[in-house]
Amino acid sequence: AQQRTVFAEPASGIIDVAGEAECRSIVLASHRAEGVEKLLLGRTTNAVLRATPLPVLTIGSDVRSVDGGRRCFERVLVAIDDSESSKAARDAALGLPAEDRRTLIFCCVADVDHDSDPGDRDDPTLGNRLTARAETIAERALASARAHGVAAESRVLEGNPSDALIA
Repeated sequence: AQQRTVFAEPASGIIDVAGEAECRSIVLASHRAEGVEKLLLGRTTNAVLRATPLPVLTIGSDVRSVDGGRRCFERVLVAIDDSESSKAARDAALGLPAEDRRTLIFCCVADVDHDSDPGDRDDPTLGNRLTARAETIAERALASARAHGVAAESRVLEGNPSDALIA
């Protein structure tokens, strides 16, 4: 372990040290907040996420350490959608060492309330169309895993993404 003391704005200081130390990822605390604040990760964490090309792992205070007999990333859930940042998350998970990704689970959530125009919400086929789109996204992630020689599985869920992913 190394310790560095930096006198700088927190996010830029963290990013600078990560670069100087040739880090391959950053781990930050995610402070639990109430009300509107809980929609945001926190000023420093959010700034680091937006400014660094490195993978960032956020850990809340209620997270317990991993059982000593298991690897930290033995089972990894990768939330995916059709965005570029989602593709970067997929690729970062695929790039983990084999022992740290024994099980990759790509999960795409069809969210009728968020992924549609308000006028379309009365369409009885909307849920089916969004689920089919989510299945296509999940199949592309699986194909990418196969192309990298990585065993993976996928799940397509419906509902609020936060609730569905946590469940």
